[in-house]
Formats: sequence, C-alpha cells, structure tokens
Amino acid sequence: LRHSLWHVIAGADATYAALRHVPGEGVIEKLLLGALVRVALVYCAVLALLFLVALLLGEYRRGLIWDCGAEWASWAAPPGMDLTDDASS
Repeated sequence: LRHSLWHVIAGADATYAALRHVPGEGVIEKLLLGALVRVALVYCAVLALLFLVALLLGEYRRGLIWDCGAEWASWAAPPGMDLTDDASS
C-alpha cells in the first residue's frame, strides 16, 4: 500500500511540475483539468476493481498467486540484515 501511495504522490508531483509553466498554456488550459480528472477517475476505477477482485478471490487463491510470483522474484535481504527464522528469535 505504501508503495502504491508513493506512485500516486510521485505522479501528482511530476504532473504538477510538468504543467506549471507549460508552453501554449492558453491553448490547453480549457482541456487540461477535464483530461486530468478523467485520467484520475480511470486510475481510481482500475484500482478499485483490482482490490475488489483480490477480495473476491479469497485468501487461498491470493496465496497461490503470491506463491507463483514469489517463485520468479529474486528477493534478497538488505545488506547486514539476516531474515532467517533463527535471527528473529
């Protein structure tokens, strides 16, 4: 969730910076707000749909999907950190 929130914040920041003093501002000013709102609505709708699908899948199927992705991930502990069970006790 924190990672997804970071994408939203970074995207909003980059969009603001890119459109702050855009060349031809007078031409696109009327279209800009509507376009940004539509993009944000589509983004939120897709996120809501993904969350709904994840909820409807159930814990067992979500676990299967997680395990399938985990097979291909190359996860590694940060330098100096041991993530084995023995280290946590």
